[in-house]
Amino acid sequence: MEDQGSSGTVEVFLATLGESLEGKDDVDKELVKILKEHILKVSPAQDVVVQAMKDILALATNRVESIIEERTTHE
Repeated sequence: MEDQGSSGTVEVFLATLGESLEGKDDVDKELVKILKEHILKVSPAQDVVVQAMKDILALATNRVESIIEERTTHE
């Protein structure tokens, strides 16, 4: 069983990791946001993978739709 101190340390580590990823220029900021929201948690939801996958698929769909719209507008 972990004590409150190590739980706080893990929480700080995960928060710092998320902030560090957001601060990098060569990282997908929207994907990092999804990771922070779902994955980088001390106690993630039981369906964390499903939730993250839905958000990632929505992000990918929006990006594809934007590309298609841009290409059809320029034709």
